[in-house]
Amino acid sequence: DLSARYGQPIDMRRFRPNVVLSGGQAWQEDHWVELAIGGTTLSLVKPCTRCVLITVDPATGSLDPNREPLRTLASYRKTAAGVVFGMNAIHLAGQRLAIGEDVVVRQTSDISKTA
Repeated sequence: DLSARYGQPIDMRRFRPNVVLSGGQAWQEDHWVELAIGGTTLSLVKPCTRCVLITVDPATGSLDPNREPLRTLASYRKTAAGVVFGMNAIHLAGQRLAIGEDVVVRQTSDISKTA
């Protein structure tokens, strides 16, 4: 969604993720409370606020002079807490995550965590 709004692909490495999920719809994670990934359980505790670091190209180390993609993201994902992208999680159970494991959303919230 962010790449489409910005008009070009954005390297996911800019966001320094620990876990990246594929499939689903943009911003769906705003309503998730808990995930089971293989034998590991994660509690999604709050939206992840983003700083100027996402404007640094991870391949070159150069700062985007237009503050992108932070500027585009702020145009529609700004909350009282800041500009949000992704979720912060706490490990509840399990020991390892592996690429390609199925993800099960165990609970969903009726209230957006970014509202």
